[in-house]
Amino acid sequence: MKRPHIVLAAACLLLLAAPAGASAGTQIKAVFLQEYALPTYTIDQGALVTFANRDPFLEHAVASDDLDLDDAPLFSAPAIAAGGERLVRGAPFLSEGTYLFHDPGYPEMTATLEVTAEGEPLPPDVIPPTGAVSLRSTTTKAVLGKRRLQLVVNPSEAADIALSAVSAGVEVGTAERTYLSAGKRFVTLPLTKRGARALASKATALQKHRGHRLKLKLGMAISDLAGNRAEAAVSGALKLPRPPKKHKRR
Repeated sequence: MKRPHIVLAAACLLLLAAPAGASAGTQIKAVFLQEYALPTYTIDQGALVTFANRDPFLEHAVASDDLDLDDAPLFSAPAIAAGGERLVRGAPFLSEGTYLFHDPGYPEMTATLEVTAEGEPLPPDVIPPTGAVSLRSTTTKAVLGKRRLQLVVNPSEAADIALSAVSAGVEVGTAERTYLSAGKRFVTLPLTKRGARALASKATALQKHRGHRLKLKLGMAISDLAGNRAEAAVSGALKLPRPPKKHKRR
């Protein structure tokens, strides 16, 4: 079951809480030489599973050998680059049993997920997740000085989140995060070189015309444990430095 929207006063408690019905799980790791770190991973029913790629050279993924009625893997995690982390979608819904899985990009890369009789599988979930995204940064001076943009996100449940910020049609920064529970978080988006130049150029042009704010479009794509997806887009603005006052000639 999904968590209801929760007031900010309780957000700090949610940072340590798993989704309703889910228990602490395990992390599947891909390592160098096209291998998973362990031959077998064990979880209780309803437990969360994440996937982390620790191979410094290759992208890796997770897909169960067994398929559902739609011919999709019973559980999976998308291909991610080195250092990435994602939820293993579908894992908390598995019942007791032994499940083989592999990396679709490297079929010889295999391992096993053992689900014990402890706990209970999560009930079926077809409701898309929700979440809010907003600007935490307030001024172009701070953003351009540190070459990063600060955002606030508030997912309604455990989710993978992809964030982006766009100014005048130019993508200035992106970030991806995986959260194991609902709650408010702060996220840093490093500016790309092109993005930093675009922001600086736009800020200069606005100042020449006595503008006070630089508008941004924030985007968020969110995917939950069942693979339900949703997207959100909001507008934000950064304050521009006030132009210096012109002194009158005497």
